[in-house]
Amino acid sequence: MSQEVEERELTRAEKILAAAMVGLLFLGTVEALHLAEVRALRGMTAEERWVWSRVLYYGVSFSIALAAILLAPRLRGFARTFGSVALGYGLLMLIWSVGKFILDCLPEVAAAFAGAAAAGGGLWYLRRSYYTPERVAYSRYMKGVCPFCGKGRIGEHRYCPMCGASVRVECRTCGALVGVLDAYCPACGSPLRE
Repeated sequence: MSQEVEERELTRAEKILAAAMVGLLFLGTVEALHLAEVRALRGMTAEERWVWSRVLYYGVSFSIALAAILLAPRLRGFARTFGSVALGYGLLMLIWSVGKFILDCLPEVAAAFAGAAAAGGGLWYLRRSYYTPERVAYSRYMKGVCPFCGKGRIGEHRYCPMCGASVRVECRTCGALVGVLDAYCPACGSPLRE
């Protein structure tokens, strides 16, 4: 009982320390970017400063977020906590960078959201139209796996070794074993379904 409480407190402590790490990394990066912006962009015109400040902020934010997204899923054990910190930090940097410049480019943001919505709608349509249960089952069957569970290698077996579903039936005319999704018997050509 006391060991469970200690583990819970340790988990809370880890969460608090992880949130503190995210916050401190965020504040440190914001200050460093501000100093870099002030020093590096001194003497530029307003238009050049507008472009290069975005390059600076978005470049740092996207590289941090991309590195975190690529690295975090591969981490195991205690390192996973640092992966979660990196994901939170990258997300916070992206939100902050976009929020800093969003009013300057509101039409572009609206176009990006409209494009994302259109892409999502296209994915939904493709999934609904082309990935019907019949097509998925046939695709699995053609790959040599169970058309019902998608896990068991069926080979010449009559039943799936993983889910137990019948994957082969006997032809009523000639008695040959035929795939459950086949429309005609490959041995005699008689229709399997009525």
